[in-house]
Amino acid sequence: MLFFPFSKSCPTAKPVFSNLHSSLSDSFSGSQSFSFNPQTGFNLCPKSLQIRAMEASLDYHFGTQLQTHIKTPTSLKIAIIGFDNFGQFLAKTFVSQGHTVLAHSRSNYSNTAAKLGVSFFSDPHNLCEEHPKVVMLCTLIILTKSMLKSIPFHRLLRSTLFVDALSVKEFPRSLFLEILPEEFDILYTHPMFGPESGKNGWVGLTFMCDKVRIGNDDPRISMCGRFLDVFARGGVQNGRDELCV
Repeated sequence: MLFFPFSKSCPTAKPVFSNLHSSLSDSFSGSQSFSFNPQTGFNLCPKSLQIRAMEASLDYHFGTQLQTHIKTPTSLKIAIIGFDNFGQFLAKTFVSQGHTVLAHSRSNYSNTAAKLGVSFFSDPHNLCEEHPKVVMLCTLIILTKSMLKSIPFHRLLRSTLFVDALSVKEFPRSLFLEILPEEFDILYTHPMFGPESGKNGWVGLTFMCDKVRIGNDDPRISMCGRFLDVFARGGVQNGRDELCV
């Protein structure tokens, strides 16, 4: 229970529409000195204003609009490092499924990212401070080592899932295990399609993956499964977690 004492007369509020009178009068029915004048507005001058309860409601239309901006519980925050053609190609589907997508690349793709609904960061420190749940590398194998070493791991949450998008080969796998701190999980993926072959969708296209290092606790296992479901929802073959080699 809250009390708001007034020792002097309250200043007159700014004029408001008179059709608000009835609803607000009900809310302040216990305040004898509450008054409304269509020309001057509301006067709230009680010796004490006692508020017993407060309820807020959204206009139906506004509430419906607001819901479109609320992410579902299964949505992810995915950071793509290496935002050239392939990174942009994946980002389109990620965004279309309702995921939040961040991007970083050596080249400036800020304009392209904005058109796709992606937040672009030229500084990897700023990207990592957004705490993505998944960090996905979409770089050439020859750039994997330098790109990994450029990531400020200390700015990421523990158990962040790192994903390589372009290979299940042994060399990049060993680099991930060597460079990434042990608290980070590692998933290797290899979509056997690209911007041209997948331009009309991913249905029926082949997808390979390798769970290199995934923690045993439920949240980490769940995070890996939720990310693989992104590809499963796209219709790829072998996209589900249980089919991952």
